[in-house]
Amino acid sequence: MIQPEKVATALKTGLCFVCALCEKYWEGIDRGSHTCLSQGNCGSPIRGNEFDEYKGPLTELASKCFVCGNQSDFGVTVRGKWKIIGVCKSHVDLIKKLSPVMERADILQ
Repeated sequence: MIQPEKVATALKTGLCFVCALCEKYWEGIDRGSHTCLSQGNCGSPIRGNEFDEYKGPLTELASKCFVCGNQSDFGVTVRGKWKIIGVCKSHVDLIKKLSPVMERADILQ
């Protein structure tokens, strides 16, 4: 069980909401590895992924902003993937600022 106070502290340090609620992240921290135990390229749409190794209490990722956990205003899909990841108005610019070289996410309204 992930402790709510740990999640709150992690969010204050800049960890995204989805990672803060992922068991693999906390298993890595608890083991002293200082990193997530995901095996692949797990990460946010900013990294070109859709949290494909996420393991935690969230049953879907569209209704909450992946950055802060607030209600999402937009849905983001990663090119070539199928999950819709939520993002709020405050954080949508993180996706909009991707350069054409890095572009991995499409914004759906």
